[in-house]
Amino acid sequence: MPEYLKKKKNSRYISRTSALKAVILLSLLTGTQSSARSTIIGNPPVYHFSHTDYNSDSQFWAACQDSSGVMYFGNNYGVLRFDGERWDKTTMPNNSSVRSLYCATNGTVYAGGFNEFGIIKNNADGSFSYHSLIGNLPSRYRDFGNVWNIMEKNGTIIFQSFDYLCLLNNNNYEIIEPSDYFGFAGECKNHIFVLDNMLLTLDVSTSQFTPFISNDLLNNEEILNIIPGNETSNVLIFTKEGSLYVVDINTKAILKRDNLSLRSSGQVFTSVLRSSSGTIYTGTLSKKLSSWQYKDSQLRYIRTFSDLQDHTVLNIFEAREGIIWTLLNKGLDFFDPNAHLTSVFQGSSIYDVVLYKNRLYIATNQGVFRTNQPISDNIIHLSEFEKLPRLEGQAWSLKIIEGELFCSHDRGLFHISGNQVKKVGDFSGVWKLYPASQAENQYFVCTYTGLGLISVTTPNVMVLQEKIKGFDESTRDLMAIPGDRHSYWVCHGYKGVFRIKINDSNSRVISTEHFNEQNGLPSSFNINVHRWRGKNIFSTNHGLYTFDSITEQFVVHKELTNILGDEKNIRQLVEHGDTTWCVIDDQIAFIDHKQEDKVITDPFLSLKGTLNRGMECIVPLKGSNEVLIGTTNGLFAYNPVSTKKWKSG
Repeated sequence: MPEYLKKKKNSRYISRTSALKAVILLSLLTGTQSSARSTIIGNPPVYHFSHTDYNSDSQFWAACQDSSGVMYFGNNYGVLRFDGERWDKTTMPNNSSVRSLYCATNGTVYAGGFNEFGIIKNNADGSFSYHSLIGNLPSRYRDFGNVWNIMEKNGTIIFQSFDYLCLLNNNNYEIIEPSDYFGFAGECKNHIFVLDNMLLTLDVSTSQFTPFISNDLLNNEEILNIIPGNETSNVLIFTKEGSLYVVDINTKAILKRDNLSLRSSGQVFTSVLRSSSGTIYTGTLSKKLSSWQYKDSQLRYIRTFSDLQDHTVLNIFEAREGIIWTLLNKGLDFFDPNAHLTSVFQGSSIYDVVLYKNRLYIATNQGVFRTNQPISDNIIHLSEFEKLPRLEGQAWSLKIIEGELFCSHDRGLFHISGNQVKKVGDFSGVWKLYPASQAENQYFVCTYTGLGLISVTTPNVMVLQEKIKGFDESTRDLMAIPGDRHSYWVCHGYKGVFRIKINDSNSRVISTEHFNEQNGLPSSFNINVHRWRGKNIFSTNHGLYTFDSITEQFVVHKELTNILGDEKNIRQLVEHGDTTWCVIDDQIAFIDHKQEDKVITDPFLSLKGTLNRGMECIVPLKGSNEVLIGTTNGLFAYNPVSTKKWKSG
């Protein structure tokens, strides 16, 4: 890992000097409700640099990365260098803007500006400086305007301006003049493409051009970039007007034409990049950055990165680590497209989430949202959610029962069927539904003031008890007691723990026992019950406990307490494969049982302090290691890499 990736700050989610470190560290949903494996891919977090970070002009034109991983950026004030911790800069002799940068195969960094090109050298004192290479050019060729691109072919460096191509090889210069002007130059699939009235290919060894495609065949559109196609012989030509032409290099035939946007939209494209993963990124003059997939001869839109700090993208660069830099009219942003933690939904506080009939449903403090279309290619767009009617206000949980979807809400229990929402019974203040032991198709309605009971047999929902008599406490946390027929634990946020027993017909609570500090608990506050490795585990402000049925006392659970300690409040335990997810005070963590029970916190530092205390949403995805995490800032997807070794917390 290059050193510059271990150092930086400023993001939507993270502070500035640790952002790049976080990008590398961070570098569905069904739970038990479906056997199918699903993956939800959200937006990676975008990190921002502004004028106050780099202390230079806000407009960026070019970028490159040297062999040690240090980044260089072409700016209106010169060349900026960023090693991950420190910014510094150098200028050209004429104080020109730097429009192009290139790191050659031998490690030399070249820069081009107005009537100027040269090399960047690192000095012994740690600074760097620019050294011009135009001194040996004949004077008549020194007024060449801006150098828009720098390329390399077989050891020859090619500088492109509208007026000239300058070929540099072993300190020897060769100038090639256009018949009109060089409107584009780029390298793709071992070819140097040059636009001069028509698209040509350049043989660097002979300085000869070969016609490739007439501009008429490209509808006289301005070429933006030429990138590799999926087939060996294909290239993709993108234009500023938003057209894509698929061209066979060998036959020089246009195989297909596609559009990135409607012509009527007036959208102007400014930059195109095909990343090492095959994703295509397009920058625009006013619509920020979008990503695309070219597959099976189809160009498919993926998403727009709406979190960029500016609407105008001037250029795009991919670092060797896969990080995508966006060079903006006002600022500089970067993101890791393979981020382990991505944003799925924003704008509300998240309490629960389910995938139902290939749509994502989210319970929030503002109601229930769902994707307005079935999920395609597992990709979620932040603009694809709609709010369901009649569910405004606090929604606590969602549950799929017998193929039917239910929402437990501050205003009661609701049955969701497509766009229709129907209230079930006269319940009010419902936390969740919980299956009744020894009673098929019966579910307790856990409310603010006790329990109700319903029966679900698709498509019928029947209210059996609006109120089960004998217990009036809030039953947000309910858990069956194995081996004790019709008995349940109820944890109260302020009163400790209750053990209740219900009669055979689930119509009445026939006994209630109250447990607190006198029964071995460290406190009556903040106790929750969880199912872990076949046992009921009680999380407290000071460690984890189990209940000893012989002594009728709560005792420390030694294994988990040895791992997590007894000094912090453990508020969640969720088993998932070889890991146990938990909440330690105010942050997400997981125990990696494959790595000697290490407690991993680093991937989730950006979510610290954003969880709904006592109602944290952690939803593992069945059949994978992926997890959805709800916060006060929205919903996030965590997608680990199996070979990634995290530092323990």
